[in-house]
Amino acid sequence: MPPALRTLLAPLSGHAGVLLPAIRARLVEPDIARGLAEALAEWGAAAAPAVPELIRLIGTDATIEAARALAAIGPAAADAASVLDAPLGTQNPWVARQTAAVLPWAVWKVTGDPARLLAALAEGLDPRSHHQLPYIADLGPLAAAHADRLRALLDVRSHWTSVEAAHAYYQATGDAEAAERVLSPEAHELAAGRYLPVRWAAMRYLAQISPAAPDVQRAARTILSSDRRHHYGNGWCAFTEDRELRDLASRLLDEA
Repeated sequence: MPPALRTLLAPLSGHAGVLLPAIRARLVEPDIARGLAEALAEWGAAAAPAVPELIRLIGTDATIEAARALAAIGPAAADAASVLDAPLGTQNPWVARQTAAVLPWAVWKVTGDPARLLAALAEGLDPRSHHQLPYIADLGPLAAAHADRLRALLDVRSHWTSVEAAHAYYQATGDAEAAERVLSPEAHELAAGRYLPVRWAAMRYLAQISPAAPDVQRAARTILSSDRRHHYGNGWCAFTEDRELRDLASRLLDEA
């Protein structure tokens, strides 16, 4: 299986001047619009010339990816604010749940005003959907008023929800102990060779907490000392996943 468009294009933002004309022309193609928008989200401000095409993707199957790209572009995408803030009218329940968070989050990123996202959270944004939690986490202390709602999710049975909630709770409150209680067991599962994507996410979040707890350091040392390749995917992914996990383990020890 070849790498996705996002993976291929993400490192090439330095060549945006050459690549953007072709990318912009092909953002109208439904089969690849989502992958191209994902790549532009990795480019950030370098993708600013594609704002008109990304705006036209709002309301399509690529709405979520286009909103993320516009958010990554930031203030240079300010022309998108009114479109991002308009009712979407989608009939797809999954897309409706996703856009309930990603659209007001994107409005914040392009305008600098978090009021729309804070209002969505106060009015019933469902933090039990783990897909919404990263946007809440990005609010940091601005979401502190909702700390009790987030803390209540730390012990749910869904690993993705509890891990994302631990990150959001830490970002909102700075309570490292509560977050590590959820995240540390995932690091030990990795050290034992039990691999799931959610555990890579847990390691990324643990790497943001400094200094690392002693039990997390032990797991990191075990990961680094192992001669096995750590991965949950196959093919080329096995190499990149192993490299990322080892880099994260090294950061946990460097910052201890």
